[in-house]
Amino acid sequence: MTNENKPKKLIKKLNINLTNGATSINAKDAADCSLEETLGGYGNAIHEIRNHLDRNPDLTDAYDPRNLLCFDIGCFTGSKLMTSKRTIVSGLSPLKTSEVGTNGIFYSASSGGLGGEIRKCDLDSIHLIGKCETPSYLVIENGNVSIEDATDLVGMTTDEKVKYLAGKHEKSAYAVIGPAGENLVRFASIAFSTYDQLKHGTKHMRFAGRGGMGAVLGSKNILGVVVKGGDGKANIGNVVELNKEIARGNRTKKYRQLGTFQANILSMEPKRVNIHENFQRGSDPETQKLLRANLEEAGYSIKDKGCQGCGVKCWKEIQKGDRILGKLDFEPGQLLGPNLEINDIEQMMQLIELADGLGMDSMSAGVGIGYLMEQENRFGDFEFAKEILMKIADGVHDLKEGVARYSNNASNAMHVKGVEMAAYPGQLNIGYAFAATGPHMSIDTYNRAWYPGAENTVEEWVENIARGAKMILYDMNGICKFAKVNFDEITELYNRLYDSDVSSDEIKNIGVKAALMTRQMDFGLGFTEDDDCLPGRCFEDMGSTVEHFNTPKFFAAVKEGVYEKFKELEGELL
Repeated sequence: MTNENKPKKLIKKLNINLTNGATSINAKDAADCSLEETLGGYGNAIHEIRNHLDRNPDLTDAYDPRNLLCFDIGCFTGSKLMTSKRTIVSGLSPLKTSEVGTNGIFYSASSGGLGGEIRKCDLDSIHLIGKCETPSYLVIENGNVSIEDATDLVGMTTDEKVKYLAGKHEKSAYAVIGPAGENLVRFASIAFSTYDQLKHGTKHMRFAGRGGMGAVLGSKNILGVVVKGGDGKANIGNVVELNKEIARGNRTKKYRQLGTFQANILSMEPKRVNIHENFQRGSDPETQKLLRANLEEAGYSIKDKGCQGCGVKCWKEIQKGDRILGKLDFEPGQLLGPNLEINDIEQMMQLIELADGLGMDSMSAGVGIGYLMEQENRFGDFEFAKEILMKIADGVHDLKEGVARYSNNASNAMHVKGVEMAAYPGQLNIGYAFAATGPHMSIDTYNRAWYPGAENTVEEWVENIARGAKMILYDMNGICKFAKVNFDEITELYNRLYDSDVSSDEIKNIGVKAALMTRQMDFGLGFTEDDDCLPGRCFEDMGSTVEHFNTPKFFAAVKEGVYEKFKELEGELL
């Protein structure tokens, strides 16, 4: 078959107007798309959002019905490559906010079953605008759309909603919001169904948690999305050897053996770079109770689980006897545990399960409650934390607005541009101030300060920040970051899929390009250089083994260097 006779590779987008029910499918030849669009995920969404903002120049509020909410999958999502299950949810975030009060661009990534079903529908994107008049849910089957009444779903937890929808629409995948999303909590999440949940009846879901995309869905009166596909797939050729490396090789060893929580506290506590008492201290002897050996000695067992078909099995399920306490990941466990001075595993797991069921980002919740506990001298008070979580989800506590608004930007309110920090110390993470879509998730600087050989000079940090956005690539292509698939491997797979000859250097730079594009759009939405800042606590010495370097003067010098570097990169990439 000649190149002229080969079938075109199309990028297909399903558009749904919730206000009037109109739907359409747009198909664009991949040959006419940019590299980031064909990689997919946030790379595709960023162009759609930019074009949408150009058409709606007064759109700055995430709760405006015109806000475009994008569900995009990566070019490898739905392929035979292990861990390639991710869906990226993008749009204006109700949480990310400029000093003048406008919202900014954000994305949140999740694995789970939805991405594969979108691929089976032979789609790359599902884009929503408008608002339903009454609580509703979407059903998408092979590209056909119906909007169904969701009155019976109102008030249900995320797990209850998934199981209810599974009873009505079999052999599908589901994404739902909880009460927090219904009540427009600015850090509400979207919960994605998993095979383990549907097959074994557990409450183990995956979440597009960061940035409040669940609140955006709630503002549109959509409580859930059901997707059922046909036989669509992403054909990237033979990936047997790469799958073996992911499942058995050294690159994923620590996730397989320890999971994220145990791996991180084992490395971070001795360096005193962990999070305790609202980011004040870097270690606490009480956290030793949570180490695996001590949990097992206390009668708990830890079971390895993971996404369907994934050999990494990074989920660590905590059990005591026949009682399943839940799934423990680092950020939720740390921020709803030691950050609150709660070191009892059962209390931690209750708070995580409660946040997940109510449909709110456990990281943002942990940061907000940590701030409140510090203000009221309530560290360690489990019942207080539980009560506040429920009040937030019910919409009756002002923390529903996020810690920045609640605290009026207090120096110990740990956020950047309104988005609460992940469970890594801002004292050692200057790059957070410049992250395109929130601290940690879109800039790989979380442990640069304590890398072997780190000098922590101004020049080094400028380079760290310029390089850090490369990780956004994984929120385009659909591969889990934990698989540690490198740039050369991604390039080979991409070239197989598109029959192209893209270079590894082009692939490496695409995340940085996306970050620069995001900054440009944010500046158009009212953000300024004044928004590139850190809370005052980030300039305090947390007592880590790393010599304290992040002073206001040091930060100002880094900021000046970063802007010079960004101008240089804009000239090269945009």
